[in-house]
Amino acid sequence: MPQLGQKYSSVDASDWLVEVRPLVGNLSTTSSMRWDLTLKHVMKAYNQWISATPLERLRQKPPEPVVDVSRNKLYTQRLEQRVTTMLLPCLPEELGKDIIATRSLWPAAILFRVLGAYQPGASRTIAVVVPFQGTQRSSIGTCGSSVKETSTK
Repeated sequence: MPQLGQKYSSVDASDWLVEVRPLVGNLSTTSSMRWDLTLKHVMKAYNQWISATPLERLRQKPPEPVVDVSRNKLYTQRLEQRVTTMLLPCLPEELGKDIIATRSLWPAAILFRVLGAYQPGASRTIAVVVPFQGTQRSSIGTCGSSVKETSTK
């Protein structure tokens, strides 16, 4: 994950979400379906948060873990714990500490906090990306490894 406040950090956060999917999908035979369901659930809450007033944003809690009735509860909890332990080390230190301090230690809550901190897809992201379409830039890959990326038109 990129550090907060960098010029392309919101775009890099979006890229990070795409990079994480195959890693999570490799945990079990159904984990990628569960990840997609969790991400859909989180995006719904994030879209509400984006359109909310500042006071409403403060009141909005992160989404609860997604309940999967087709799996037993122990399997779901174990998968949530494994994904949480994968996500936490990838976060910038201050965001990780904040998530731990608020006890938001489940994937949906972590993703919601990441989206709220980086705000990918918000108007400030569009303002940065549109003028630079088609140019190369260096971004931060999963868990801080440097990768070279070319934006496409």
